[in-house]
Amino acid sequence: MPGESDQDVFIKIHGSDEAGGDNYKTTLYFCSSGTTGGYEILTVNKSTGTFTTTDVGSEGGASKSSSVTAYLTVDGSGNIIFDKSKSRSATSTYYQSGGNIFKGDVTITATDLIYAKRYFSSVWGVNRNYSISGFTGSSFDNLRFTEAGYTGKDQRSGSGSHNYAGSAVFNSTHYTTDTSNALYSEVSGYDFTADSFFTSISAPTVDTSGYSCSATPDAEVTMDFSNSDVQAIQTACEADRFDNYTMCWGSAIQNASSTVFTSQAY
Repeated sequence: MPGESDQDVFIKIHGSDEAGGDNYKTTLYFCSSGTTGGYEILTVNKSTGTFTTTDVGSEGGASKSSSVTAYLTVDGSGNIIFDKSKSRSATSTYYQSGGNIFKGDVTITATDLIYAKRYFSSVWGVNRNYSISGFTGSSFDNLRFTEAGYTGKDQRSGSGSHNYAGSAVFNSTHYTTDTSNALYSEVSGYDFTADSFFTSISAPTVDTSGYSCSATPDAEVTMDFSNSDVQAIQTACEADRFDNYTMCWGSAIQNASSTVFTSQAY
């Protein structure tokens, strides 16, 4: 699990005999102080355009495993981009020492719908959540949610367990509840027991035994981040980073919440 520190990054470009068929495959793994913290595997099927990544790592008592499946295409300018005419999906499992385990699954369809599943387990109990959201936009800068339906089960170890469901539709200037919303109708009768995603949850397995920090590379490159050329590469690669991004509780949401609650009389 790469952190913000000096690291050795090993990159292996696989030959066709290892990648299999008409595929491009590369493996990256990260070493800090002689210890392998995690690895990433990226594969592109050049015939179908299928793009897959696997990211596994552990650090500080936490472990994670995630994957992305999407499709690539070439735009009119010759740039390789994600093919938004096909569904894209991502899964993630995260374990934190103390018994907190999170599992998520997101699929974005070609019709601009987001299907999201969330499964969280801790010492206090289990929460299962399923939602469908409609949206417009092509980036975080212009992303706008138009409607949604959600449902969930909150099972506490003691008391307080409950089921919940709801909907939201953007109505000109604000969101309103509308249970006639088609997305709400789709999720309201959702059967969590019939979905294998929600029947079990366990910490991800992180096995880095096949990755050696003492391996001798065929070529070695040292990155000097004080160099202007390297800084330009860093800027291009990290321009769209959203570390600790809080879509649901950013400054704009806090200001709006403050305005609503301070104007109400109870």
